[in-house]
Amino acid sequence: MVSLFGAEFVCGAADAKGSPLGKATKLPGLDHANFAPNPSSPLGFTAHTAQIDYPGADQEQVMSGFGWNLEAALGPVTTTSSDVVGLPSAGRFVDPLTGYFCVNMANFTQADGNGYFFVPEYINMDISGATAQEGDFRSPDGVTGWPKSPFPGIPGWSHNNPNTSEFAVSFTAYLYLQAGVTQFGVDSDDGFLLTLANGPNPNDAFDRVNIGEFNGGRGWADTVMGVTAPSNGYYSLRFDYEQGTGAATCELFTLIDGEKVLVNDTNNPLCSLAYPAPELYPAPYAALVWPPPAQLGTGLGAYNPVAHALITVLLKTAFPPV
Repeated sequence: MVSLFGAEFVCGAADAKGSPLGKATKLPGLDHANFAPNPSSPLGFTAHTAQIDYPGADQEQVMSGFGWNLEAALGPVTTTSSDVVGLPSAGRFVDPLTGYFCVNMANFTQADGNGYFFVPEYINMDISGATAQEGDFRSPDGVTGWPKSPFPGIPGWSHNNPNTSEFAVSFTAYLYLQAGVTQFGVDSDDGFLLTLANGPNPNDAFDRVNIGEFNGGRGWADTVMGVTAPSNGYYSLRFDYEQGTGAATCELFTLIDGEKVLVNDTNNPLCSLAYPAPELYPAPYAALVWPPPAQLGTGLGAYNPVAHALITVLLKTAFPPV
């Protein structure tokens, strides 16, 4: 995940009251014929979760403040500690007390064999249960309205910190957009990053276009952002969510004439539709580029004039191997 070091950077954003802060992000033209959702797939999202655990991690806000953020937490590497050797690690996060990679403490009992979860329908999640009253979409009784769902793999198996702290989830999907401007909204506690990709892989760092983000801790609040699609069709969406400590809630919606509509809320005929993206991709791709292709202050896709001694690329190889 691109880190902007605690700053909020939103393209075409509006504050909670809806006052405009900028123009909608324009997406490059996409060849929609090259990718589309599986026609038999149900509505929903593919999700992958990472939770880190070492003494004091929840006090350091590691997930929301660390430069590599979610990509660093998702690996893939295995732990080197003698007591947990071979377990899935929390990527490149290192326990400063031991020097070993942190174990990914998310609960994968409901995940598939690749470690991914299927999230049906919409994203309206909270760690406090179905009747949690944070966010814009709520239920008084856990049945009517919009009952909250748990985050995939959370609560985890954390020993040193609360088992609902220091985790991140990446949601990916193929989202259908009409040509023109679409307003997205995210209600989150804590941070998020919303991107659309210029191709069928929503994880490709060179294709992802930053639509909006809040990088840091906050109580539940809305961030609104606009995007201009060049044509009707499916776009590769990636929605990263990060939780530090305390309360945690997350919603993804669009705004239509001022009305907030959850993506995939088929009870509302105005909803946008999203289908789960593939878990694995046949061609190698850059999962992370650091520093990012466009830095704060240079604009999306702009040349970054700042000289860097080191550029790091996290390359994920083809699957199946080629």
